[in-house]
Amino acid sequence: MPRRTAVTADVRRRNASLVFAELMAQSTCSRKDLREATGLVSGTVTTIVAELVERGLAQETGERVSTGGRPQRLLEAVPGRVLAALVIIDPEMIEVRTVDVDGRVLWHDALPHDGRRGDADSLVHAVATAVERARREALKRAGAWYLGAAIGVPGLVVNGEDLLITLEMPIRDLPLLARVRDSLPEPQQLMLLNTGRTAALAEWASIPADQRPHLMAYVGIMEHGVSGGLVLDGDLVGGEHGLAGEAGHIVVESDGILCDCGARGCLSTVLSLTNLCQAAGVPAPAGPESCTALLTGLLKDGDPAALAALERGARGLAAAVGTLSNLTDVGTVVVGGQMGGLWPWLEPAVTELIDSRHRVNPVFNPVVRLSGLGADGVATGLAHALRQKLVTDPLRVPALNP
Repeated sequence: MPRRTAVTADVRRRNASLVFAELMAQSTCSRKDLREATGLVSGTVTTIVAELVERGLAQETGERVSTGGRPQRLLEAVPGRVLAALVIIDPEMIEVRTVDVDGRVLWHDALPHDGRRGDADSLVHAVATAVERARREALKRAGAWYLGAAIGVPGLVVNGEDLLITLEMPIRDLPLLARVRDSLPEPQQLMLLNTGRTAALAEWASIPADQRPHLMAYVGIMEHGVSGGLVLDGDLVGGEHGLAGEAGHIVVESDGILCDCGARGCLSTVLSLTNLCQAAGVPAPAGPESCTALLTGLLKDGDPAALAALERGARGLAAAVGTLSNLTDVGTVVVGGQMGGLWPWLEPAVTELIDSRHRVNPVFNPVVRLSGLGADGVATGLAHALRQKLVTDPLRVPALNP
C-alpha cells in the first residue's frame, strides 16, 4: 500500500511537470493544446491546470474561438509568481540578481570579496550576504514565492556542492555550499554551478531547436580567463573529472607564457581581456566593459600594440577551434563571453582556418558563430537551471490562499 502511494505521487509530479513545461514554453495555450502536446487525458490536464492556477503559476487570459465547438479558454504562465537569486562569482566581485522564472531582473547589486587573495572566509561571507539580500528583495514582492539561489563560480565544482579548485583565486577544496548554508539566517535551496559550462548550456538552448547541433563547444572570453564547455544533445560532457571542454587551457603557443594551470601558452594567456590589455601595453581598467571599450578604441585608431595583441589572440582562438574540431568533431563552436565589440578583429583568423580546412575536407569543419547571449550567458544559464528545478516539481509551490 505505501508503495502504491509513492508511485501515485511520482506520477502526479511527473504529469504536472509535463504540463507546466509546455505551459512555460508557449506564450498562451488551451487545455486542448496541453493535452495534444503532453499526451495526457483530458481529466488529468484539467486537474493539473486547476492546481497550477491555485498555486498562482498559471492564469486564464481570454478565449479562442473554436470552429464547431465552444470557445477554448486560454492559459498563460505567471513568471512573477516564483522568484530566485542568481549569484555570479568573479575573482574580486560578486554580482547578485533577484529574477523571475523568465530571467527578468527585478533587483541587482555587487559585493566585493578577497577571494583573489585566497581569503575563503571573505568569499563565503560575501556569497551568503548576496544570497540573503536577494531573498529579502524577493519576499518584498507581493504574492511571490522564493525558490532559492543558483551560484556560478569559475572553477571545478564537485558533487554540486564543493569548489575543488579555481585558477582565478588561490582557493582549494572549499565546501562552499555547506559554508554558505551555515552562514544564512534561514535554510535555502542552493545550487553551485561552473560558470563556463552553465553559459555553454544557455548558448545551446538559445539556438533554434531545428538548428541545434549534435555536439556544440562554447568558448567564453572573460575578464580574467577563457571559459568553455561541451554540450551533447542538450547535456554537458563532463569527461573523467568534469573538465571536458575547458577551452581556456588548450595550449595554443607551446613556448608561450606560463599559465596559472601550470602549462605554457594556454588560450587564456593570449585571449583573456586582462591579458589582451597587458599585451596592448595599457593598464587593465576595472571591469570588462571598460577593458573592451579601451581596446576597441585603440584598434579603431590603428594602435600597433593593440592590433598585435588581437592578432595573437585571434591566432590562438583559431588554433583552439582547430583542436576542438580535431579532438571532438564538434558541429558548432559558439564564441561569446565579455568580449564586447572585439569580434571583428578575432573573426578573420578563425575564418581563414575554416576556409583552409574546407578546401581539403569540406565536411569535417565546425560552424563558428558569435554568441547570441554575449556577457549574459552565465546569468541566462543560471536562470535556466533554476527554471528547470521548478519545472521538475511545480507542485512544490504552495497555494496562494491555503
